[in-house]
Amino acid sequence: MRARAAKAKQIMTKRLMLIGEAPGRPCGPREFLVPSRSVTGTGSMTSADWLIRYTGLDLKDYFRLFGRRNVFSSPVVGPWRDRSARVAGARLLREAERLGLDVVALGRRVAAALGLDRADFLTRYGRGQGYPRTFPFCPAIFVVPHPSGRNRWYNIRSNRERVKEFFKELIL
Repeated sequence: MRARAAKAKQIMTKRLMLIGEAPGRPCGPREFLVPSRSVTGTGSMTSADWLIRYTGLDLKDYFRLFGRRNVFSSPVVGPWRDRSARVAGARLLREAERLGLDVVALGRRVAAALGLDRADFLTRYGRGQGYPRTFPFCPAIFVVPHPSGRNRWYNIRSNRERVKEFFKELIL
C-alpha cells in the first residue's frame, strides 16, 4: 500500500509529459523514451539519449521531471498510420489532463497525432493559440523537433542552444 502511494506521488510531481512516436527496436512495449547505456558511453544512442544531451539535464532530473509515453506502444513497421495515431493522441491527452501535466510533443508527426497539423517548433499551444479544438482538455502542448540522431535540425549549434533554453524555461 505504501509503495503504491509513493509511486502515485512520484507521478504527480512530474511536470511534463514527453510524447514520442514509438519505442525503438531494443525497447519493450512498456518502455517509453528510456535512455540506453550510451549515456554512460557504451551502446548506440536513442532518442532519449539525444534529448538528455540537448536539454543539458542529467539522468536523474530527466526521470524526475518527465512522464514519458509514445503514440504507438510497439515499433512502427511500414508507413505512419495517421488515423491510429490520432486515436492514440486523444488517449494520451486525456491521460495528461488527468495527471495535470503539460505535454511536449517530440516532432511534427506526434504534434499531428495530438491534433496540431501545422505546428511550429519551440512553440506553446494552448486554448486560443492554435490549440486543437477536438482536444480541449489538455493544459498546453509544446512542440520540439524529434530528438533522433537522424534529425539534422539539431546539427546547428544555435538550434541546440535554443532547445536548451526552451526546456530550461519549461522546467523552472
